[in-house]
Amino acid sequence: MYYERRVTPVIILDEIHMASNKLLEDLRIIFNFNMDSENTFILILAGQLSDF
Repeated sequence: MYYERRVTPVIILDEIHMASNKLLEDLRIIFNFNMDSENTFILILAGQLSDF
């Protein structure tokens, strides 16, 4: 969408506090494409705070 229509998509992941560290690492790798040169999307991670 970003390149064809010049629209910045917004990706929202809810309940992310339930995600494993492996999943978060995979998301970092997947969404790190061309981040140094362009902002092709907006990623919002939503979850609850947990007390340690």
